[in-house]
Amino acid sequence: MAPLGIGIGIGSSFFSPPSGGGGLDPDAEAFLTAAGIVDPTLVSAVNTLTVELKDQGLWAKMKAIYPFVGGTATTHKFNLKNPADTNAAYRLVFLGGVTHSAFGIQGNAINGYANTWFNVGTELSSGVGGLGFYSRTNIQGGREMGINVTNGSRSLIVIPRYIDDVFYANEGSASWLTSPNFDGRGLYTVTRTGLGASNGASYKNGVRVQTSSFSFLSFDSANAYILVANGFAQYSGKQCAFAYIENQGLSDADNFNLYNIVQTFQTTLGRQV
Repeated sequence: MAPLGIGIGIGSSFFSPPSGGGGLDPDAEAFLTAAGIVDPTLVSAVNTLTVELKDQGLWAKMKAIYPFVGGTATTHKFNLKNPADTNAAYRLVFLGGVTHSAFGIQGNAINGYANTWFNVGTELSSGVGGLGFYSRTNIQGGREMGINVTNGSRSLIVIPRYIDDVFYANEGSASWLTSPNFDGRGLYTVTRTGLGASNGASYKNGVRVQTSSFSFLSFDSANAYILVANGFAQYSGKQCAFAYIENQGLSDADNFNLYNIVQTFQTTLGRQV
């Protein structure tokens, strides 16, 4: 899926070799060590992902990054930003039926999900931040990531393709962001950059598709989940190859750059859509 519309140049850094004369970025190395990953392709992909996020100013805006590499529950649980095996580091705990493979994680649409331990109401009390979900599956249904305690408001959630062929998102305002969508694959993100009526937006593959018309209300106090939204038990059957949570709000340029970085990462691993 090629990004459309936004005229933001992609610098050569998207295809540059790792920094440091071929050595590993220390944050990438810490993650790879924690996950026990030694495969050269995975090592190179994670290192490049980390370097590019830093080069584009995105690393500092992230609280949790889940690359889903290694093909097992053990390797998939770690947060690239802080690969400690603790709740406080936002490492994932998988519950119910979740399938792990080289392509990422996949829910069973019955009871499978991952708890990030990231409390949205507490961690994003300023009303600034967002999250994203890279889907490899073009099916309807499910609420793929976030919190959805108060349905339609005070949620932080992305639903790439619901049962009515609509991309839904919410960023703590009084109404859903909605856009027709017949292909549920790709990188789906939602963010809020401020408290005003036009500061919330949803994106598909780095392109803004909806802008909020409502000011920020609040976020419910609940941990963000992946493969279901905490508070509304409609479990996903989609396959997820990347997910993240951020706490500074991503601009149009940030979203465009993030998509290109993530898509390059997925292409290196042969799992791009």
